[in-house]
Amino acid sequence: MPLSLAFGPAELAAGSSQDFGPYTVAETDTVVKLTVQRDVTDGLDSHPEVNLEITVFYSTDGGTTWTLLAGGGVAGGVQVFNDRQGVQHTITETVLTVGVDLVLGLPIKGNVTVAGGGPLAVSGSIVVT
Repeated sequence: MPLSLAFGPAELAAGSSQDFGPYTVAETDTVVKLTVQRDVTDGLDSHPEVNLEITVFYSTDGGTTWTLLAGGGVAGGVQVFNDRQGVQHTITETVLTVGVDLVLGLPIKGNVTVAGGGPLAVSGSIVVT
């Protein structure tokens, strides 16, 4: 059965982290998507000094140890981009998406870690389909 779990907003201090899961990947699952909302009150948009790490881990021993499947760093502060017509847009969420075909039948979990600055309000979701 696919997983869809919303989290937050929760305040995380500098250097702290929060796990989401674990969830055992089903044979029919294809992708995990970890989303962090940037525009929540006291969230990433409000803190240019903060760096956030978003990661997805898997375990081959039932959750005793965890191995990185995918991850990335996210800068705080308002982030924008220009579309092809030159119109500027504010990015409201950061999304990490990774295929799960190599970890079918194994437990996975999402994680967010405040790597610099803080405290920071973190809100978002983890979805496995």
